[in-house]
Amino acid sequence: MRDSAVRLLYQQRSDRSLSEGRALTLKRIVETAIHDDIDDWTVVLHEDDESIVEDDGPSEDRQASTEHVVKSHSLSPFATTRGSSPTKTRLKAPDTGDILKDRFVLEEQLGRGGVGIVFKARDRLREESSAGPTRIAVKILSEEYRNSPKMIRSMQRETLRAQSLSHPNIIRVHDLHQDGENWFLTMELLEGELLKTLLSRSQPSTVPPELAMRIIAGLCRGLAHAHARGLVHADIKPGNVFLTAGGEPKIFDFGLAQVTGPDSDATDATSRPASKAMRAVTPAYASCNRLEGGAPGFSDDVYSLSCVIYELLAGRHPYDRKSAVVARELNLQPARCPGLTDLQWRTLA
Repeated sequence: MRDSAVRLLYQQRSDRSLSEGRALTLKRIVETAIHDDIDDWTVVLHEDDESIVEDDGPSEDRQASTEHVVKSHSLSPFATTRGSSPTKTRLKAPDTGDILKDRFVLEEQLGRGGVGIVFKARDRLREESSAGPTRIAVKILSEEYRNSPKMIRSMQRETLRAQSLSHPNIIRVHDLHQDGENWFLTMELLEGELLKTLLSRSQPSTVPPELAMRIIAGLCRGLAHAHARGLVHADIKPGNVFLTAGGEPKIFDFGLAQVTGPDSDATDATSRPASKAMRAVTPAYASCNRLEGGAPGFSDDVYSLSCVIYELLAGRHPYDRKSAVVARELNLQPARCPGLTDLQWRTLA
C-alpha cells in the first residue's frame, strides 16, 4: 500500500483535488517509512494512470480499476497486483537448480531487484565446447516484461544497444533469451560486491578517500562512454554498481537504458513521454524530471551519479534519502563534503 501511495503521489495531475502542501506531507511520511536502511527502493510508474477512477462506483469495479503493478526491494519481482483471475495458475519462478533453455544451470541466487532476479549460472554449451568462461550471470525478468510483446521487442532492441557498450566500467551484456514464458539476460559474471554493500558496511564512517576517488573516476568514465553513444542509463544508484575484487566499478542494468540522439540534452528528453521500460525509478536517486514522468535525459543520469558520489564522499545521502521532489519543495541544501577543494565542491554541487 505504501508503494502504491507514493506512485500515485508522484504521478498526481495538476487538476487533482489534492493540494501541493498535503501531497508534500504525504510524500515525506511515506518516504520516511520506506527509507529505513541503505537498500534501494524502486517504484514502477506506468502510463495507464487515466484508468484510475475517483468516483464512488461499485466497489469491485473501483478495485479492479485501481490495481497497479508496483515493485520494491521487499517484494518478489514475480508478484503482481494487476487484476488477474484467482484461478489462473502462476508460472513458478525459476530457482537454484533449474535449467533454462537446456543450457544455463542456475547455481546460486546473487540478488534481486525491481525488474528481476540475478543468478550465478553455468553455461553447459561453453563448458562442452571449451569456448570462453563457463560461469555467467543470468538476470530473469519479472512478469510484466514477459507478458508484453511490445515490451519484449523494446527489450530486444535495447539489449542490442547495451551490447554495443564495450568499456571497462560497464558490465557486458551477452544476449536476451526466452525459455517458455521466462525472458532473461545473460551477462558477464564478476567476483566482488555491490557498491551499496560497501556503503552499508562502511557506515557510519566513509569509504577510504583513495578508493572513493577510484570508484568515482570509473563511474564517470563508464557513464561518459554511454552518453557519448547516445545511451541514457536512467537508474544510476549504488545497487546498480558492482565493485570487482580489485575495487574497479562496473555499471550494470544498461539493458533497460534509453537511446537519445547524440545531440540531445535534458530539455529535449523531457518533451518526450517515457516508455514503460523507463518508468522504473528509485526515488532516492531519481531526478525531479524522472519522478514527474519525463523521459530520461543525460542530466538525469548526472543527478543520480552526483547522489552516489556524495554518498561515497560523505557517508550519507545528500538529502537523507529524501527524493529530489521533496528536497526541491523543502529547499534542502546538502552540506559540503569534507576534503574537497572549492572547485571540486562547486562541480559536485
